[in-house]
Amino acid sequence: MRLVYFDTETTGVKPGKDKIIEIALLIYEDGKLLEEYDQFININEKLPAKIIELTGITDEILESEGVSADDVAEKIHDNLIEKSVWIAHNTQFDLLFIYNL
Repeated sequence: MRLVYFDTETTGVKPGKDKIIEIALLIYEDGKLLEEYDQFININEKLPAKIIELTGITDEILESEGVSADDVAEKIHDNLIEKSVWIAHNTQFDLLFIYNL
């Protein structure tokens, strides 16, 4: 069985309007850590000041270290395999954003 622990940072709380700016995955299979994935997403727009304050993520970080949302969507797709369980602190919130990635 594959377990995927995940978390997101977003530009706000409204899926479909706000966007994911960081996603982290810890991927385990049969109790062994397979991969740690932590990626910023370049959304090509300015972050709200409150989000910068809350997350410590800046426009500069997203511009220099961020990848496209398509790259992240591909990573997620590759790990949505049979017998995988996705686990998060606030799963419903994170999944709503992933669905809109």
